[in-house]
Amino acid sequence: MTVGAVLSFDPSFANQARTFISGIGALGFPLPIGSIAQRQPRPIPPIQNVWEAFASVDMGGFDFGFGIMYGNSNSDSSLTSGTISSSSEASASVLGFRGGVLVDLGGGNAIDVSAALRIDKATDRISMTPPPTAPIDGEYSVSGTEFQIQARGRFKISNSVNLVPYGAFGSISGAPKEDTKPTAAPRPTPASLKVTVTSVAFGAGMEYHSKDILIATGLSFFTARAKAEFAQAAVPPATALSLTGTVSNTSIPVINLGGEWWFLDWLAGRVGYYRTLGKFKLKVESTVGTTSTTFETNLTTPSSFLLFGNYNHDGIVSLGVGMRFGRFSLDATLSEEALRRGFGLISGNDNVNTFGFINASFNFN
Repeated sequence: MTVGAVLSFDPSFANQARTFISGIGALGFPLPIGSIAQRQPRPIPPIQNVWEAFASVDMGGFDFGFGIMYGNSNSDSSLTSGTISSSSEASASVLGFRGGVLVDLGGGNAIDVSAALRIDKATDRISMTPPPTAPIDGEYSVSGTEFQIQARGRFKISNSVNLVPYGAFGSISGAPKEDTKPTAAPRPTPASLKVTVTSVAFGAGMEYHSKDILIATGLSFFTARAKAEFAQAAVPPATALSLTGTVSNTSIPVINLGGEWWFLDWLAGRVGYYRTLGKFKLKVESTVGTTSTTFETNLTTPSSFLLFGNYNHDGIVSLGVGMRFGRFSLDATLSEEALRRGFGLISGNDNVNTFGFINASFNFN
């Protein structure tokens, strides 16, 4: 049995969902998609740290693992002066669960399946006594759900070569709502906003391995779509409004190539490369009163894998190292910024991150 814990920056979709009270300005949309708030929304602090505890059990031909994660951010205040009092809260949180199984089919063949579920939440609350005469109080919240499942097989072709098929599906949804109407808000019914993201990927690859060398390559298909739907009922003199924006990105094929070489017993070098032939599509449908408008545009994206806000990924070459000293292991990748900065890492003063990801572990068994 293996037990571990991780502290990292991994807010998943929660740091996107916390902004939905103010409307949509990310996710690749070139225009803002309206706010549901009937007062000025407060900035909700981003989630910076996430804890995850995990455990795995080796049961011979069947291995099982499970993890639970939690992260939060908070900003609150209160004021009391005579008969006047007020309090406010701006917070966000993410709670997640993940699990997976690895099944040994014998003869060097195996299948592993994993799934993850995350629940995102954000709150923007202001309460006042006595009630204000302007729309400056009220409570808004955001709820979001993330789900993903993936499966991979390893089928032995020879003592050095394996066939590796792969498939994945992901779904994200989030929506803000008005929990408590601002006292002096003019609208009896607030606007509505819903955001959904779905993605699918599948493909197959080959891997070659020897004592000191691993080489892997593969071709795959990837598609993702983000959709935002905004609606506001008519309240005279304003007319009814609806706006739907859809962003999609399809890449076929996605080309991956990676290698690992253990130079020494304790030091390994790693390199990766990928390239895609992709297509980006944007469609905006709006209705104001009885007038409907549709706009659509397409753009080829030959190297970007994703085009949704902070999920952008346009690197092509990645480098990394692996080290092990007895029971201690350290793995690190160089950041894309460092690769592009070159010798500026030595003489530059623009605070470029050298490493993209670092992982350290110790095996007590």
